[in-house]
Amino acid sequence: MLDRIEDFHQAPCRPIRFGDVGLEIERRDDGSLILSARAPLEPHEQNLMRRFWGWGETQADKTWIAEREGGGWRRLTYGAARRDVSAVAGWLNARGISAHRSILVLSGNTPTHALWM
Repeated sequence: MLDRIEDFHQAPCRPIRFGDVGLEIERRDDGSLILSARAPLEPHEQNLMRRFWGWGETQADKTWIAEREGGGWRRLTYGAARRDVSAVAGWLNARGISAHRSILVLSGNTPTHALWM
């Protein structure tokens, strides 16, 4: 792997199959555009947290998020993230903080910060 890629065309890539990108475009008098996909949306989980929770079971050992650390990577797996998110939720709940009460997280852009989101 190259340490630094000067030209993004040299980056190692794999082919990706994109779905139909056909769009219906509605132009409104106020200048706004409404874009709608022509293809119907396939069934999917609408709650991202439920998907995340499921991945914590089915893909527990796969990397969820990573950051460079020293000469390597610090990785957090789906299973570890699920465990840590549960701990954060328990900590907040024990202090009476619910979805109806705002909190402010001051942190760097790290995997630990992502657990609070």
